[in-house]
Amino acid sequence: MIMSEAELYSILHEYLALAPPNKLNEPAREAYKKLIKYIDYLQKENQELKADYGTKAQVERDLLMEENQELKKQQKEFIEWLENEINICDGFLDTIKSDLEEISYAGRIAGKTYIATQIMKNETAKKCYEEALSKYKETIDEIREHCCNKYGYE
Repeated sequence: MIMSEAELYSILHEYLALAPPNKLNEPAREAYKKLIKYIDYLQKENQELKADYGTKAQVERDLLMEENQELKKQQKEFIEWLENEINICDGFLDTIKSDLEEISYAGRIAGKTYIATQIMKNETAKKCYEEALSKYKETIDEIREHCCNKYGYE
């Protein structure tokens, strides 16, 4: 059974009320002194442990916050990279359309297969980037929601 400091002192005071130290025989007085000394030792140790725990807990919180900030930075960079790749795909399509307007009809016919293949590759890549971005954002939102619900913060 673990007792609080207040409970321990309450029991000790009840004991003292029943048998004050000056009315105890010598062995009982010595036991009483040892008990008081042990209680003082436990109180001091308890305070040291509380301080040590507080320090360690703060260090752990600080490390977790640093890791969290680093993960958020990496998430942001990845999202920006995906968005950039999507923009590159859009730019490619715009460039192809613009180039096609400038190429003669005969040139378009000759390069039709190559151009069509490049457009399909580009559209496929764009869809992959968009799906990855969507799923990644969805996953991040689910994690944030879980943390908010579990720990009450974002």
